[in-house]
Amino acid sequence: MDDWEDLKIIRSILQLLKAWSLRLQSKNTNKNRANGFIAEVIPAMDELLAHLEEAKIQYSDPEVYNPHIITSIQLAWSLLDKYYSLTDLQPALYTAVALHPDMKLKYFEDEWKSRPEWIETATSIATNLWQRDYRNHSIDSIEPSVNPPTSTPSTVLDGTLPRWKQKKQARLSMDDGRHDQFQRFQSNSDEEEDIPDLIQFWREHLDTPR
Repeated sequence: MDDWEDLKIIRSILQLLKAWSLRLQSKNTNKNRANGFIAEVIPAMDELLAHLEEAKIQYSDPEVYNPHIITSIQLAWSLLDKYYSLTDLQPALYTAVALHPDMKLKYFEDEWKSRPEWIETATSIATNLWQRDYRNHSIDSIEPSVNPPTSTPSTVLDGTLPRWKQKKQARLSMDDGRHDQFQRFQSNSDEEEDIPDLIQFWREHLDTPR
C-alpha cells in the first residue's frame, strides 16, 4: 500500500478519538450541550477500546496493510488501557455514571456482561461513596443554570449516538419502597431523553418522588 492509503486508514482510526475528545471538552458541533460530562469518561474509554479492538482485527493482515499500522493500533490500545486501569483510583468516575439519569448502574450491567468482577467493583465503589459522603447530606438549594439548553440528540461522530446508548436495554423494575434514595434511583425504570444540562435536570427533579 502507498503512503496515502496508510494516511487514510490512520485518519479513519483517529476520527472517533477526536470526536470523543471534543465531546468531553464540550467543543463538539452540538451547540446545545452546556458542558462536558464526567459521566461520559468511562463510556468514552469503553467505546474507544472496542474501536481499537475492531481496528486490530481489520488491519491485522501484513500482506495487505502496512505492519506499522497494526503496531500503532496496539500501542494506542495499550496506552488507553493503562489510563482505564487508573479509573479504580477515581470513585467519582464510577459514581458519575451511577448517578446519570440515562445510565445508572445498569450501564455497567449492560456493557460489562463478560466482566462480572468489573461490575462488582464499579457498583461497590459508587455505592460506598454514596453511603459514606452523601446519604445523610442535606440539599439546601441549587442555583438554576443560566439559560439551560434545550434537549437535542447526543452524538459523537457523524450523527451517531454513543455505542452505550445504541445498545441500551430496558431499565430495572420499579422501586418496591424499601430502599434508600440511591437504590430507588437505580431501580426506577423511567427512560430519560438526552440530558444536555445535568444541573438543570436535577434542579427540576428535587421535589419529585424519585
